[in-house]
Amino acid sequence: MSTGHHINNDGSLHVLIKEADDLNLNQYNINGYSYCKVMLKPERNKDDRQKTKSVKMGQCPRWNETIVFRNISKTDMNVKELEIAIMWQDKSTKTYMGSIRLTNHEDSSNEEQNLWRQSIERPNLWAYGKIPLRH
Repeated sequence: MSTGHHINNDGSLHVLIKEADDLNLNQYNINGYSYCKVMLKPERNKDDRQKTKSVKMGQCPRWNETIVFRNISKTDMNVKELEIAIMWQDKSTKTYMGSIRLTNHEDSSNEEQNLWRQSIERPNLWAYGKIPLRH
């Protein structure tokens, strides 16, 4: 999954959801749609859970959408985690396909931790990464 994010001096976290590559579609109806659930945890209110628009299902869906979380301090970032989950849906079903978890916690991969740290250490600059999904 390709993503970028940065924290502004005004206390907003901007998350750019670009695309996913090489999704395994064997068990999914190609006529469905995919979207990303973007969650800032631990959640304080409903605004800490957002989602992208739905796009036609394919092996490499592109969202190119920016999600904004407000009232986030640099100190908050040290204890928060950002989870981005790819979901598949058709008329009757919603299914989890995989996710990434950006945080300082040890249960995240080095790539996930490094991308999160970049945004904390360099406010107002985008931190970009391409991270494999957890299943």
